[in-house]
Amino acid sequence: MKPDITAHGVDILVAYSDIPKLADKQSVEYIILSGTSMSCPHVAGIAAYVKSVHPAWSTSTIQFALMTTARPMEVSTNLLGVLGFGFGHVDPVKATSPGLAYETSTDDYTQMLCNMGYNTTLSKPFKVEFPRTVTNVGNSSSTYKAEVVLGKQPPMKVEVNPSMLSFKLENEKKSFVVTGTRQGMTSKSPVESGTLVWSDGTQTVRSPVIIYTDMY
Repeated sequence: MKPDITAHGVDILVAYSDIPKLADKQSVEYIILSGTSMSCPHVAGIAAYVKSVHPAWSTSTIQFALMTTARPMEVSTNLLGVLGFGFGHVDPVKATSPGLAYETSTDDYTQMLCNMGYNTTLSKPFKVEFPRTVTNVGNSSSTYKAEVVLGKQPPMKVEVNPSMLSFKLENEKKSFVVTGTRQGMTSKSPVESGTLVWSDGTQTVRSPVIIYTDMY
């Protein structure tokens, strides 16, 4: 799923090149800009901030810390809205204390796609498994319970096994498998989403669960 998260990007006051670019050859030192190019430096700066707090964290750990602690956004009436903002709006403070950390390598993504038999016919009935591993970066002794939140009449079934992870040590790793089952998708439901939340009563680690088809 892309994008991962969203950040401030509308009407941003930024430094601007003083090389004349306007029709009247005038130059400006600052200008108001909007768009993805304005969100990117915000996220890059926040990632650097998290790195300064946790110098030993890997790139993927920082990435998922930003993602799982992002503020949820209301899903637009547009079915594709959830693909517009990813995990939600970035929260710099919460990102420094995510509770659990996902560490992912390029090989993990390659293996996932290969195991899924990735092709253009995945709108047919399917059952897929996503093995994941998290690292305890919060309290040394903690127990997280999984909760899957779907719609009132969910067309897909999502299960987490095991649904409880108990940690005794800091940086201890635990693995689990998320299984998604769907009977098929139509052009009337190109995107369906839910949420997987791990919580120990204090920390919440939230991840969207999305399936979609190119039938639109």
